[in-house]
Amino acid sequence: MESKHVAGSMPGLTGLRGVAAMMVLLFHVWGEAIPRALIIDVGWFDIRCHVLFSLGWSGVQVLFVLSAFLLSLPFIRAQAGMSVSEPRLRSYFSHRIARVFPAYYVQLALLLGLGVLLSSQLPIQETELLKYLLMLFAPQPLGVGNPALNLVWWTLPIELSFYFVLPLLAFMLRWRWRYVLGAFFLGVMLLWRYAVVGLIQPDEVSLWALQLPGSLDSFGMGVLAALMHVHCVEQGYGKALYLKVLSLALLLALPAYVALFAWMDSQYQQYWSASLIFFTWTPLFSAITAVVVLACAARLNGTATLFANRAVFYLGVTSYGLYLWHYPVMKWLNDYSFIASLEGYRFPWLAMATFVVSLFLAALSWHCLESKVIGWVKARTQAAA
Repeated sequence: MESKHVAGSMPGLTGLRGVAAMMVLLFHVWGEAIPRALIIDVGWFDIRCHVLFSLGWSGVQVLFVLSAFLLSLPFIRAQAGMSVSEPRLRSYFSHRIARVFPAYYVQLALLLGLGVLLSSQLPIQETELLKYLLMLFAPQPLGVGNPALNLVWWTLPIELSFYFVLPLLAFMLRWRWRYVLGAFFLGVMLLWRYAVVGLIQPDEVSLWALQLPGSLDSFGMGVLAALMHVHCVEQGYGKALYLKVLSLALLLALPAYVALFAWMDSQYQQYWSASLIFFTWTPLFSAITAVVVLACAARLNGTATLFANRAVFYLGVTSYGLYLWHYPVMKWLNDYSFIASLEGYRFPWLAMATFVVSLFLAALSWHCLESKVIGWVKARTQAAA
């Protein structure tokens, strides 16, 4: 039986998911349009506007933190005695499969079909088809490596891996184990990344390093944030002081993001090596993001205006389709649309066109497919409970 608390009571988190998807979209468009520095000279210092786009890949970390926060809440509430039992695994996995696979399979079929139509052959090797169906985009030989049809698919098996790991950790999701959990998540991440840098060829480090063990800092921050929210807000332990501290932390989040982005902008060439930034940047970024997640969950002043307004909220509702579709749409627009004939810097036009077309496809995916499947699975699992 589920707790009375539901994700729908946290609309700011839905909007935050949409912001994360937009960050990834703008990052890919900025790269496709030939990356360039966008600097505004303001007296004695420069505003390096391009970091808003060049570091848009960090939207993936936002999605990992947010996913871990929302998925771990029911398990944490059960461990805290706030619901009769933990989520049924059959229901849990049914919902996860319904959320991820249908939209992916439709896109996979469409991209394969277009490939056959345009070139009279499959755009991937037939021997790889099963791996695509299973989302095996892990490094070779375990998977196919970076997916040829849609580059953003590489994150999907990492998310799926966390779905399987989370129930195994359910017994540890208690407030008194928070330090043990934090040490576990950060320790595994550090050991994995250290091993990858030492054992893997430099050109393969990125894909290996970001597999689930190397991304447990982001997922872990989401889990720890969920523990804190349940303990301090939903159970009310020290709630007044917690909200005051959280409000102060939220005020500090923006300058903290600016400092991290400036650091990455100056040291990005050292990333993917045994460097301080490689081991510490994503944990710090994920910790700050966890503050924003907690603020949205607690509905602090200002978060609703930023993340729960109609436009941003709808981006969040359709964010999975926006995430899936923006990359192939961007490639097509840049190569075959009127944008291909434009002179000068293509980024503004390509970003606008990619967003409009991708949002249209994402809306179709949500209203005609995703919401229908999710609703059907939800009705079936509730009837079986």
